[in-house]
Amino acid sequence: MQLRSSVLSVQGGIWDEVRVLGLLIPTAMLGVLVRLALTSLTSYSSPKLAPVLYSQALGCVVIGIGTGVKPTLEWMWVTLCTCRRPINLTSLIDLSVAINTGFCGSLTTFSTFMLDVFKAYTYITPSGYVARNAKGATFDVIGEVIATAGISIASVQLGLGIGRAIQGSIHLPESTSDTSKSHRARKITSTTAAIILAIAAYVIALALALSPSTASTRQWTYALLFAPAGAYTRHKLAQLANKGVLPWGTLTSNVLGCIFTSLGFGLVHLQGSAMSSAVRCNVLHALQDGLGGALSTVSSLAAELNTLGVSRKSTAYAALSVLLGQAACIVVAGSMKWSEMGFGEACGG
Repeated sequence: MQLRSSVLSVQGGIWDEVRVLGLLIPTAMLGVLVRLALTSLTSYSSPKLAPVLYSQALGCVVIGIGTGVKPTLEWMWVTLCTCRRPINLTSLIDLSVAINTGFCGSLTTFSTFMLDVFKAYTYITPSGYVARNAKGATFDVIGEVIATAGISIASVQLGLGIGRAIQGSIHLPESTSDTSKSHRARKITSTTAAIILAIAAYVIALALALSPSTASTRQWTYALLFAPAGAYTRHKLAQLANKGVLPWGTLTSNVLGCIFTSLGFGLVHLQGSAMSSAVRCNVLHALQDGLGGALSTVSSLAAELNTLGVSRKSTAYAALSVLLGQAACIVVAGSMKWSEMGFGEACGG
């Protein structure tokens, strides 16, 4: 009997992981797609704000709303999927993974924020900007940090306010007792739905990446294929290490995201990269926007700072995140920029 319970526990754990992965694949892809679309839409000659700030703000608002209306979302999930069956913890975890970890975590990106700061003080002039002097670079760094921190934390607060207002206006039915049979049935249903949705999302993204008609947006489709790996790694790190004094899991995933994003950015701009094949160039852009972008997150960081409040812990967490993020950019991208080869014309324009 004990052996049978152990086997069932292992099988349940495997199915839980499969369901989580199934939820993360389409939501991470959607988050990256919205981020790339917003960045493209807000990229123009000499913009007042960094284009990525718009996706940072949107993701932080959504994660705030999701946190504020958790009971309502849970009830909606159960009502739609299980037809008046009782509310359970699995539903809440699934929603949190799909919205907070998958969509918001991939829509916002800490690594791009760190890379923009690095580019400011190393005089890497973005397309559409005029060349900067020391004063311009200094205020670019200060403005980037203040704007991202202020907008992200304020957006989380705005989302929480909206979510709590929605939650306060909705009367939810009382939850009833759960049975192991109905619980297993729900898990099987939700796992099957998640697997089907994940396979469909990946097949569509792969078809778009290989189709000759989508050559102009190939960097986007490659990024979509890389995004789930980043989101799933971030989820597992948060599960394993977001304990103790600080959220070490989120901190680790943000630093790793900075490493991958800096690696992709450096190799894209390394001297001679303009002659690279289209596939290599698309993979390097996907490493930057897809894997590194989805592996790192501003929305979770801002939500965690909001939870910690004004304290030494929050100050230490924010400072450590920025310092380690910059260290990753300097070591990875800086080593290529200041090498004998140096930066030249980027591949893929």
